[in-house]
Amino acid sequence: MKDPLYIGAGNHVAAVDRATGAIIWKTTLRQAFFKAGHDFVTLLVDDAVIFAHAWGRLYALDRATG
Repeated sequence: MKDPLYIGAGNHVAAVDRATGAIIWKTTLRQAFFKAGHDFVTLLVDDAVIFAHAWGRLYALDRATG
């Protein structure tokens, strides 16, 4: 089985099954209102951790559960 595709947008990070497109898990990073140009999430995927940067904050997410 291939690793999921990890997507960051808005204030969410999601793991998506590559074969079916089904969402495996979805995590909300921060509850906030959106300002134009500030709704992206930068991701770095490591062995067991996904580092996500959004709204000036850094998050560490478990790859298996978010």
